[in-house]
Amino acid sequence: MKQDEFKNMSIEELKGKSKTLKFLGGMLIGVLSVLLIVSIYLSVVNKEFNPSMIVAIALSAVLPSIFMSIKRIEKEMASRS
Repeated sequence: MKQDEFKNMSIEELKGKSKTLKFLGGMLIGVLSVLLIVSIYLSVVNKEFNPSMIVAIALSAVLPSIFMSIKRIEKEMASRS
């Protein structure tokens, strides 16, 4: 989402969007952590590589964009107050 789009939102919309992104980021961290731990465990127990480990690592690339959006939203809210 571009920062220009944040300028067109009200404070309440920005707070809601920030809260939603924080929740989704936390959930994604939790799910990816569980997936990575289970993949490592299965790799150790079965003594063979588990490809779901790559999925967890690849999907973690989404996290920086989520947290950058949260930072931009908070910066926009701070500029308004």
